[in-house]
Amino acid sequence: MLRASQNRTGSSRTPSNNLQVNSSRLQWTSGWSTNGNSFGYVRQVHDGIPLANAVANVAFKGDNVVTFGNSFVDIA
Repeated sequence: MLRASQNRTGSSRTPSNNLQVNSSRLQWTSGWSTNGNSFGYVRQVHDGIPLANAVANVAFKGDNVVTFGNSFVDIA
């Protein structure tokens, strides 16, 4: 299960403990930090193949998640 995501500097943060997506099925796409705020984007993959429109975004203020959204596919 996904317990944390990594920002581009490699620090670990927890956007959601109930995401129900194995972290090995995620691929970091981009992100940035400015003025104490960080933003990141990931995509969902299956067997290394990106799934169409299966993306997520997360925004942090300091170490706190302030918004999170996703359109992940249940492939269980």
